[in-house]
Amino acid sequence: MNTKEKAIELIDKYINADFNCKDCDMPFCDAKCTILTKYEAKYCALIAVDEILKVAFYSPPDCYNFYLNVKVELDKL
Repeated sequence: MNTKEKAIELIDKYINADFNCKDCDMPFCDAKCTILTKYEAKYCALIAVDEILKVAFYSPPDCYNFYLNVKVELDKL
């Protein structure tokens, strides 16, 4: 998997995540308030990659560089 594919995968995971409604505490309520937009999903993915980078800093350089490039790809999307 290349960095662009990973970036797209992360966004898709957040778009398709099962969040509970804040108002009725039901998954996927009629108000559709649990579905993230692509922009929101991208923002969540960027936060996740930032957290991964904090840990990957102590990993082999190729792991850190991979996620650094994933962040670049997320910024491009």
